Amino acid sequence: MKQDKGLALVVVLVMVLIFLSIIMAVVLSAATALRRASQVRDKFLALKIAEAGIQDCLYWMNYKGYWNHHYPSHYSYTLAYFRGSDYAGSDTWVTNQVSFRPAGFLEGSCTLYLEDNSGFDQDRIVSTGSYRGRTATVEVRLRGLNGRDNPSHAGGLFLCDWNGSESRVATWGIPEVFNKHSLYTYDLSCSSGTVNGNLAYKTTGDTTILRSLPGTKTITRDEGIYTIPPWDYFPVLANLPSFPSFPSPPSTFDLQFDKRTDQNGNRWDTYYRFGTVDMGSKLWYFDNTQSPPPGQVISQSISLVWGGNPPGHLHITDENNGRIFQNYLLASDGAVYFETSITCDTRQVAFVSQDGFSFTSGISVYCTNDGWLALNRTTSGSLTITGNPASNVSVKDGAFFTGSGITSQNLSNWSIDASSTPDKLALFVSTGSATFNTCTIKGMSAAGSGVSSLTFSNCTLDGSSTDEGIALVVTGGAATMTNCTVKGTIVVQSSGTLTLNNTVIEVMKEKSGAAIITRGKLAFQNNARVKGLVLVLSETGSLDCHLQSGSVEGGMAVKGQLRLAGGTVSYLGSLHRQVSSVFQTFKGGRRVYLPVVGSWRVY
Repeated sequence: MKQDKGLALVVVLVMVLIFLSIIMAVVLSAATALRRASQVRDKFLALKIAEAGIQDCLYWMNYKGYWNHHYPSHYSYTLAYFRGSDYAGSDTWVTNQVSFRPAGFLEGSCTLYLEDNSGFDQDRIVSTGSYRGRTATVEVRLRGLNGRDNPSHAGGLFLCDWNGSESRVATWGIPEVFNKHSLYTYDLSCSSGTVNGNLAYKTTGDTTILRSLPGTKTITRDEGIYTIPPWDYFPVLANLPSFPSFPSPPSTFDLQFDKRTDQNGNRWDTYYRFGTVDMGSKLWYFDNTQSPPPGQVISQSISLVWGGNPPGHLHITDENNGRIFQNYLLASDGAVYFETSITCDTRQVAFVSQDGFSFTSGISVYCTNDGWLALNRTTSGSLTITGNPASNVSVKDGAFFTGSGITSQNLSNWSIDASSTPDKLALFVSTGSATFNTCTIKGMSAAGSGVSSLTFSNCTLDGSSTDEGIALVVTGGAATMTNCTVKGTIVVQSSGTLTLNNTVIEVMKEKSGAAIITRGKLAFQNNARVKGLVLVLSETGSLDCHLQSGSVEGGMAVKGQLRLAGGTVSYLGSLHRQVSSVFQTFKGGRRVYLPVVGSWRVY
């Protein structure tokens, strides 16, 4: 019996030890879990402090410090440390490491610096939050070509677009008018249509109609809200290549032919072996009567004056020998007939006549050494295109350039390809009115300040080969495009109206986000479709942009009145989220500093 009592005592003691061990294990586990939970909480709060530091920095850059402070690298070319948006002094950014406490936190601190790197979207904000001994670091890249990599930004201008007065030169950050907006306009007038995305406006005629429009939209009206900038503060166009000058005639021509002979008494058809002269019909010929070698080079500047009525005309013929022109040719009282393929070598080549030009169907003009086909008249008049007919004419590896003496022209079925040339310049119209039907143009086209109207029908304009992706620049007059396809950006520098009629414009996204930039009015008709950003700087207050039919995928900003009477406007995130170089066509305007999508890192 005594032995059983002793055994029972041992069993009880063992049981007690086991229970004590379990209790101790539970207590220790709970304590460890509490410590880990505390550590996780502290780490989480440190992370939130780091994130709040970045938001505080972006708030200071976009609002509090925007109007009268410089980009941080202006104060330090190495690492610039931030003192927080609540800092009352003027030296918000310093070279030495400092910390601050973002608003909303009773404990903890944040150390944040900006690192200025070269290239688009490469500047970094690195923020480290600390809370009760735990730290977390968050970094993000800023959109834009900012700071030291953009000299005017680091060299004196503020975070905004000026240094004491409006300069409208900003190329840093991104333009706010295209930040999350499908429509951004001063005056909105609407009767129908669809809007997908954010919509911001200053005034509107009927908010009931606006809110009843189909689509998914967020509507913001400016009623003194600080986040919306002044409505006259819009971006403008970045610099473009200047319109070239037409080749100038030489002060003295190398050869000056009066009928058959030149100033030295040498005959056209014998001494120079250029061709033949028909004295009865008053015609000069570049042909093979004198059997010149193939590919004969015409390097002299030549003036042809027959005199009298009818005047003398020049025929460039002889397919087999294909003349190579290197200089100025003036047919001062007649016409020039292009009846064979030729080569224009260098940009000194120009053909100038009194009675116009004729092109035989199917011929080609080959341009070498950056040459072009340049045509002009000795006195103002129409560009006469006659022939058999004048269709299927090709200008290869160069530009087609009409001078100021040509007041009207109408070309059909032409092909101009400058995509392989150094400057990609394909078409220049200096003055007057010009109509192009069923033409294909590869490279940049441009209308000079003297042009009154420009019309394209059933044409293809391809600016994909140009550095900025620009297909057409209009510096004078109005432009109309019907049943056309445009690959690249259209820029209208004049106050004329750009009318799009069943025309498709698609921006070259890898080069620019801008599909249309115009200082004049813009009209969409008959299912015109644009894929890219549209900026209308006209501010007449009446139909500055009239969307009657069609669609815009990307975003539209109108400085004056937008009339929405049909069609669809949609925000295209895939375009906006690319690298900031898609905004490089725009300069000036309110700029914003935003994180690069997908650049957030936590460690």
